[in-house]
Amino acid sequence: MIEAGFPSGQPVTLAKDKTSLTVTPDAKGTRKVLRVMNHGVALPVLEFLGKWIEHIGKPGTVVTVTVQPGKIRICSPQVK
Repeated sequence: MIEAGFPSGQPVTLAKDKTSLTVTPDAKGTRKVLRVMNHGVALPVLEFLGKWIEHIGKPGTVVTVTVQPGKIRICSPQVK
């Protein structure tokens, strides 16, 4: 995520449509990439409430996550 422009503390904007959620860096964004420690290693983490991801599938649904520079997209199984 860091190489794609999503280091810890980076403000982001979330946008959803019928089958996906897209996260983009945005200096004016109200949400931020979190910093979580795992065995002494700092990791960038995105956390979403149900209202942002419930349209993608139920708990346990396998989704597609695409990470590219300046964009993270999470898609439901219906999107190929």
